[in-house]
Parts: sequence; structure tokens; C-alpha cells
Amino acid sequence: MLSSHKVIQKHIAIIIVTFNSEKYISNCLRSIIHINNLPNSYNRRIIVIDNNSQDKTVDKIKDVIAKNQNIQLVCNSKNLGFAKAVNLGIKIATKSDYFLLLNPDTIMGPDSLINLIRCIQKNRAGIAGGSTLNKAGHQNGSYFRFPNIWVGLFDLTNLRKLLYSDHWHNYFYYLDNDFSKLSDFPVDVVTGGYMLITNKTVQKIGKIDDRYFMYLEDVDYCLRAKKAGIKIYHSNQSKIVHFAGRSSENKDRIRHLSWLWSRKLYYIKNFNILENLIIQPIFLIDDLYILVKLFLDRYYPLAEKFDITAVSSKFPISDKIDIPLIKLWSPTDLPNLPLKYPLLNRLFTDAHRLFGLEKVIRGADIVHVAETYYGYTHQAVVAKRMGLVKNIVSTVWEVIPHNNEGIRGRKKYKKLARENIDHFIVVTDLAKRALIKEGVSEKKITVIPMGVDLAKFKPATVTKKKKVINILCVARLVPEKGIEDLMQAFKKIREKNNHVHLTFIGDGPLKHDLTGYKNVSVRQVTYSRMVKEYQGADIFCLPSRTTKTWQEQFGMSLVEAMASGLPIVATDTGAIPEVCGDHALYAKPADPESLKTNLEQLIYNLDLRQEMSGLARERAEERFDQLKIAKQIQTVYQKVCRSK
Repeated sequence: MLSSHKVIQKHIAIIIVTFNSEKYISNCLRSIIHINNLPNSYNRRIIVIDNNSQDKTVDKIKDVIAKNQNIQLVCNSKNLGFAKAVNLGIKIATKSDYFLLLNPDTIMGPDSLINLIRCIQKNRAGIAGGSTLNKAGHQNGSYFRFPNIWVGLFDLTNLRKLLYSDHWHNYFYYLDNDFSKLSDFPVDVVTGGYMLITNKTVQKIGKIDDRYFMYLEDVDYCLRAKKAGIKIYHSNQSKIVHFAGRSSENKDRIRHLSWLWSRKLYYIKNFNILENLIIQPIFLIDDLYILVKLFLDRYYPLAEKFDITAVSSKFPISDKIDIPLIKLWSPTDLPNLPLKYPLLNRLFTDAHRLFGLEKVIRGADIVHVAETYYGYTHQAVVAKRMGLVKNIVSTVWEVIPHNNEGIRGRKKYKKLARENIDHFIVVTDLAKRALIKEGVSEKKITVIPMGVDLAKFKPATVTKKKKVINILCVARLVPEKGIEDLMQAFKKIREKNNHVHLTFIGDGPLKHDLTGYKNVSVRQVTYSRMVKEYQGADIFCLPSRTTKTWQEQFGMSLVEAMASGLPIVATDTGAIPEVCGDHALYAKPADPESLKTNLEQLIYNLDLRQEMSGLARERAEERFDQLKIAKQIQTVYQKVCRSK
């Protein structure tokens, strides 16, 4: 007699919540459909809950459904939020044995699902998650600890930007542990973007708390599970690619408010009165900070398009320009107090932010910014991602690859800039090489140096007949500019020659250290008067140093000095040799004696001064004529606009 064994069927409901996910949903669905290694006893069902997408998401889903009938689409008339949409999916598939919550901007691997199921079964867990990897293969937040009050204060608010330590951030993300060699292991929380839940778990603790619109609902659900004695595991064997936050990348008001509400709700629900008396006022202050930033980031249509408009802070270095200028408030407009920039950069990621810039640039064909990490550059990038501007061009001076990344948020700023800026104008080949090392395609880079008005900056018309030799240095008065080296060299020169004078034009922390010396002048002048300063000098000197985080990026004062026909002594560092070529005398960086030797060559040799003066002017006319430079920039603009 033959006996038959009834195969017990297991049902898996894969629940995907979409909102403006047209770019990713098709590939996500296909990656699930192509999974073919599940046992025959497992029935797979895909439920897509669309939260009233305004793009072509629904059409993309219907295209896939036309070829694969095992997909159910539910279209909501409004955006219900993540938690309510997930609960709707669970309700539809209420008899399923497993519920897989999956973000639409993901791609599953062939073994992702089966390995996640095995993890739950092996460890008798009620919730499990896998590794969510970015395109480069790095984890981007797959599992967490339950946030305590310190995580709430120093990782979930902007107070984190004021800390030099990442202790609580590392604690929250388990970065203080290495689980890489384990196949699976218990954790507090797995991300709701890739979470497998058993039916028994839902029966025991219920669905997700739908008071959370978005954010922290997964943390709250795992905490409820943990309190109910349910195990939560992470599997390193189950991996998906996650393009991170595409359904919510529109940083509009609802996203901000949902985050503010979620963190407030989580702590009210799960912490005692005393702890809430501490943290809720901090949340309130942080709420106001975020909402003020949000208000300043609103976008309004301009009355009409314009040709060229410059935008600056309220107190720029110079506002004497021949094109329309709009002045906006910036953190840089605050008084120069001690630690001004270290504090502002940590509060705003970069202090060069222009409040209300988005209103000004909306509708622009091209927004021309600077560098990849400046605050206003990031604002332009965000505006482009929102579809408010068409193209971005950035002028880049930085010559050290991966520099300016130490402050929290800067790496993200730079990455987004590299991905979204349409073309880079670099002022030197050295800057070009740095960008290429950071991953920018050479096709997106054009070398165009800074230009100078040759009709304005020109040699003095009157021949000097005086014994006094005036050495001019135009620079920020900071150590990396080599100001102290020049001062030491000058003191030794003056010991032998009392007719040599040194003029510093600039401002900075070393200003007071330079005052009070014989034949030394330290002052600030308006940009409109700089022509006379150059014409009144005999020698120009820029003694820049090299540090781990700084090299001379271009030296605009070098170009102005060459245009003014000044012989130059500079240091062999950064981009200076590229700017000056063979038309300067070069000293060793941070070497006062070498500076002294080169300066004295010019001081005591009139013929050499006159020869180098003529060569300097020739180089300026050949390479730095602003009229020629303008035509090169115009070519880049035309190229960028034609490419769209």
C-alpha cells in the first residue's frame, strides 16, 4: 500500500509601497519575478500599494503586470504614508505565512529571499532583514540598535553637527561591532525597507503603528516585537541593492514634518516622562531650525528669465560689478568672532549658504557655482534634482583629491555635486587631475583659468626713479600663505638695506603680528584701489606653504600682478608653477632663507626686474585675458545647453 504525504504550502506576500518611483519599480519587480530557486511549496505573491504617484509609476507597474499576472496593484487616491500602505498590503494578504516589506528602489538577488526565509527558520525568529547594499557594494544602514536618549539628542537632531565624536552615531548603527564574518546574528532593528515578518508575529503584536507617516516605524515595530519576546535577526547571506531613499528624495514639507513627528512620537511612546522632559524641548528647537531652513528653501517662480545675474552674500568682498547683483543673507555675514567658521561649517555643513537662493535661481538655464562642497553649490544641486533649474556649471579650484571631507555631510555634498553638475570648469590642470581622481569623467571637465581685465590691471605709465623698493604681498594673513616666512626673510633683507619696504594687503589672524615693524605696512583696501597698489610696487611675492589639507589653488593675485607688469617671487607649491610658468623666481615652501635669496636677486638687479616685468605682462596677455576667457566659458555654456 502506498502512502502519500500532503505538501504544506507556504504563502509569501511581498509588499511594495511606491510613490513617484517610475525610475526603479520595473527593475525591482523583474528582480523578484526572476527568483526561481524557491521550493515548490512556496507560493509568491506581489502586492504593490501606490500612494498616488504623480509620475509614470503606475504605468510602469501595469506594463510589468501585463506579462506577469501574479502582481496586484492597489492605487490610493492620496499619499497614505508608508505605515498605512504596508498595513493595507498585510490586510489584503492576511493569510500569508510571511510578509516581505520591500522598497521600490531595490533589486533583489537570486538567493535574497530564500536566504532570508532560512534565517528566520533556522533561528526561530519572527522578524529578519538582510544587507541593503548601495551600487558600490557597501551597506547603507541595514540594522540598528534601539535609540536611547543620547542617540535621540546627538544623532537624531542637528546637535550631531556640533560634535567632533561619532560615538552615538556609531552606537546606533552598530558601527562599533564587526559582524562581517557571521552568516546571521541577532539585532535590535532591521530596516523596514527590507524586512521579513512572520504571520505569527503579526498575530501576536499586530500591524505597524500607522501614526507614523514615514520614518522610525520599523524601529517602533521591532521594539514591540522585542518586548513580546520575538527574536529579530539580520542575515549577511541575504543581499539586495538599494538605491536609497528615491521614493522620498523630494525633500518637501511633508517629508520634513513626517520626520519631526516620527521622532517625537517614538520617544513619547517608548520613554518615561523625565526623559521626555529632557528631549522634547530639544526636538522642538530642532524642529524650528529645520522648519526655518525649509521655509528658506521654498521655490517661487521668477517673473521672467534673465541673461546674467550675480548672487552674493549681503557683505561680499566687492560689489562693484557691471552686471545685476542680488544680495542674500548668509551665515558668512555674521561678525568675525573666534571659531566663526568651525562652528558655522558644522552647523550648516558649509557656511557659504545663501538664504533664499532657490527663489532666485528657479527657472535658470544655467546656474554657475563654485567647488563641490560649498553650501550654495549644494543648494543649486538640490534645486536641479527638484527640476527647478536645467543645468549646473561649477568652477573648481581645489587641487587636493578628496579634500574638505572632514566635516560631517561634506562627503555627501561632494558626491551629489559630482553626480548632478553638468560640467566642471577647472582653473588648472592640477584641479582637473584632482576631480578625475574623485571620479569625475574627463569629458565633463574643461580647463579655463581665471581671467583679468588687462585694460584695468596694467603696468604703471610713469617710470619710477626712486631708491625705495616696495615688495607687495596680497593674501589672506594666515600661516598657510607663508606670511611669517616672508616676514622673517624681509627682516634679514632690511638689516642690509633700509630702502626696502614690505606691504601686506589683506586680513586675517596674523594681522596684529605684522604691525609695528619698521618699513612694514599692513592694510586693507577696496578692490577698486588694488590697481594703484600693484602699480606702486616693484616686486610681488606670494610665499604660500603646503599643508596636508591645503595647497595654493590658483593665486588670483599672481595673475593681477603679472598683468600689472610686476616681477614675481613665489614658492614652488600647488598650482603656482602652472600659473606663472617660467616667468617667476621660485623659492622652497616654508624656507625664509630661500625667499630672501630670490627677493634679493630682484632687489639688486634692475635689468632682471625689467626683463621679468615684460615677461609677466606677456604671459597675462597670452593666458589670462578675460575677454578670451569669457569666450571659452561661453563655449562651455553653449555645449551644456545643447546636450539637453
